Amino acid sequence: MRNLLLGTANNILQHIDKIRLWHNSFKKVCDGDIMLLVPGLTDEDTVLLGDIPHTGVEQKEGVTVNNDRLIHQEMYLRNHLKDYDCVLVTDVFDVAFLNDPFNRFELDRYDLYYAGEGVLHREEPWNNDVLMKSFPDEVANLQDKEIICSGIIAGRPLHVANLLGLMWMKCILTKGHDIRDQAALNIIHYEASPYFPRERTKLLNINDNWCLHCAVGGPTQFFESWGFKNTLAKRYKIPKYEDYCIVHQFNRIPAWNEQIQEYGR
Repeated sequence: MRNLLLGTANNILQHIDKIRLWHNSFKKVCDGDIMLLVPGLTDEDTVLLGDIPHTGVEQKEGVTVNNDRLIHQEMYLRNHLKDYDCVLVTDVFDVAFLNDPFNRFELDRYDLYYAGEGVLHREEPWNNDVLMKSFPDEVANLQDKEIICSGIIAGRPLHVANLLGLMWMKCILTKGHDIRDQAALNIIHYEASPYFPRERTKLLNINDNWCLHCAVGGPTQFFESWGFKNTLAKRYKIPKYEDYCIVHQFNRIPAWNEQIQEYGR
C-alpha cells in the first residue's frame, strides 16, 4: 500500500527541531512518503529542511496557517490522487509517531479516519468558544457530540481532499475566532451528508490506541481542574502516551515532551 504523510509548516527557522521530530519519528515506524508544504518557502528554509521532502506554496496575507493549510493540502492531494492509496494529514509542530499509524486502516470498509478527544463539546471550553464566535447556529447541535480533532485526518486521498475543501469553504465564509478548522470538521462530520456517509467514516476513540490528543488526554494543568481525568476514566481510560501510534500535543506536558524529544533524536 502506498502511503503519504502530509503536513504544513511556516517559520521554519523557529520550528526546525519540531519539524525534524515529526519527520524522524515517522521514518522510524513507517516507510511511507512524506511531504511538507511550506507557505512562502525561502532558500534559507530549503537549506534548513535538508533531506525533509518539501515544496513551497503561496503565503496568503491575513489568513492563519491553521485555516490556510486546508486549501494547499486539498490541492496537493488532488494533484496526487493516483500516487497514493492512503494519506495521513497531521499537524507538524506537536506530532510524533511511536508505531505505524497506517496499520489500523481498513480501506475496503472506511474512506476517512478521525480520532476523538474523549470529551463532548459542552465539556471543553475552548471548542465551545470557537463555535460561539464563528458558528453560533451550530452550538446547540454539537453540545452532546464528541470533539474530533482536526490536527489528525486520514483516509483515501480523494475523500480527504474533498473534506479539506469543505472545511476551507466553511472557514473562509465566516469570521469570529482565528482558528476555525476544527469547528468546521465537527460540523461536517455530524451533519447528514451524502458526501461523507457515516458508515464509511471511522471515528477512533481513546481505547483504540491510534491517536492521543494530549490537550485533553494528557496530564496538563487542566486535566483535573477541568474534569477531563474523571470523564475519561468513566468513559474510556486514563491514557498512557506509549500505547499510541500517534501522540499529538505532547509538548503541553513537560515530562512527556522531554521523553518524546529524546525518542525522536
